[in-house]
Amino acid sequence: VDEIVEGDFDQVELYAAKVAELEQFIAEQTDGAVAKSGAAVVLDQKESELRVQQRYMLQLQSALQPLNLPAYMLDFLAQVWSQALVLAVRRDGADSDRARRYRRVGVDLVMSIQPKGSPMFRKKFLMQLPSLMKDLNEGMKLIGWPEAAQKEFFSKLLPAHAESLKGQPLTELDHNMKVKQLEGIFAIPGYLLARAFSRRVRRMEH
Repeated sequence: VDEIVEGDFDQVELYAAKVAELEQFIAEQTDGAVAKSGAAVVLDQKESELRVQQRYMLQLQSALQPLNLPAYMLDFLAQVWSQALVLAVRRDGADSDRARRYRRVGVDLVMSIQPKGSPMFRKKFLMQLPSLMKDLNEGMKLIGWPEAAQKEFFSKLLPAHAESLKGQPLTELDHNMKVKQLEGIFAIPGYLLARAFSRRVRRMEH
């Protein structure tokens, strides 16, 4: 700017060159500001997702606490599987196939370790097991849960499955009531998550 204002440009080409330099400088500064603004949006998005994740984790942990689940199961559902649920809702929506399957995993995982000594419950469990394990592994992969942690979790889950086949089974009424309770626990947060993400999108649009 000083060169343009104070310079003695008898030649138009020289003046034009200095103006071009100024325009280039302004363009570079503008691009830098846009890049910084984009980075700020991404950072704000990540922070918002983390806050949603933490709220959901605490809510899920509180809702599951009265069920007296083994510590490894409670920790997995609240701290690990909640991440898969949040990511599924964020990417596909609360009513998407993946979000529904992941909520169902939460229900089926808890029921998989309940006593099922009767042939009817054993058969039902064994028929559901392949899809449960498929969706469980898919969710773990989605969030990038470390392989060592996966092995430790399965080292506790599989013996619990074996033990559940020996215990005194729940009555059909108790079984159905527990399933309904779990469906409520995993269904309501999905709605809340969807609403939280929609609010975040509206903030970003404005």
